Amino acid sequence: MQMSRIALVMLLILGESTVRECAGQDVAEAIRELKSWQEKIVSIRFQSHAITLGEENSMEREAGVRIGKRESDYVWDDSSRFLARDVVYNDGRVVGRSWSSADLKHGFHAGYTSDPATDIPVSVNIYDTSLSKSEKSGGHTLPLVALLDDGTRTWLGDRLISAGEAAQAKLNQNGLLEIQGTSVGLTDWTVSLDPRHSYLPALATTSEPAGFFGQYTVNEFREVIPGFWFPWKGTYTNHSDNDDYDMKQKWEMTQVDLNPEFPDSFFRPPLGPETYMINSISGKQYYHGGNPPAHLVAAAEKAKTEISPTNFQPISASPESPTNWSLWLAGLGILLVSAGVCVSRRI
Repeated sequence: MQMSRIALVMLLILGESTVRECAGQDVAEAIRELKSWQEKIVSIRFQSHAITLGEENSMEREAGVRIGKRESDYVWDDSSRFLARDVVYNDGRVVGRSWSSADLKHGFHAGYTSDPATDIPVSVNIYDTSLSKSEKSGGHTLPLVALLDDGTRTWLGDRLISAGEAAQAKLNQNGLLEIQGTSVGLTDWTVSLDPRHSYLPALATTSEPAGFFGQYTVNEFREVIPGFWFPWKGTYTNHSDNDDYDMKQKWEMTQVDLNPEFPDSFFRPPLGPETYMINSISGKQYYHGGNPPAHLVAAAEKAKTEISPTNFQPISASPESPTNWSLWLAGLGILLVSAGVCVSRRI
């Protein structure tokens, strides 16, 4: 009986050691595949759209929106340039735009009105890209969730190499290599890599301390060029543990171009004469056209000439005439003189 227990323990230890060895071999293979995949990229541009339905998203339901749509245009290249541009629609109407980019020297954030009719921003912030790389984009961009960190511009293959033996990995029941994100610098993420498609992430889940849970799923990979797979279609969901927030997006690529060439000007936002420039490097602020727009100048002049009402009466909603104390004193004087005359006559 004692010998049987010892044999069982030895088998368990041997099995665990074998699993670790197999997982280590799979991690090494994943590193080779991911490095080969990312080394094919000098630059990449992908355009996509994501659909949200009001019945599946709390924010859309509250706003009375039936269908929300986000059109995205994203460019990355190995010279540190990038572009992340979005247009947001609610039931077919444009309700938002965003632009974040960097050329070889500067980074740009563009600001838009709440009802942007054109892609000309109302303001542009220019900043030094060396000051804060995390300002470049939103951290993780669909469909590169867990694959590329926008802030540090590092690929998953490089993070696996940096982690070395510290990378915590195991094969799951679906044949995917499951990586514990914290072991490779992906806070709160668990990533499952698909060996059939260059070990690209097929599933990523996260749990944030605030009680939000997210899941990124790839439903289809496509071979853009022979030997180069890319996530093409999938979903992204997010919900809170108390069910007061839920979100589901169905995303799909519309175009993927590998290694296109772009001039540096491509990464600068479009500007109009009324675009207000905020240069965080020099500290200067100015209108792109040189002078303030005519309609803003006219509005400022009008504001100067308008007289604000004084002693406002809420009931009548009209200004009250200021009190003329000199007139009151004169009238009081006349009254007193008249009273004196009357008294003297009676006496």
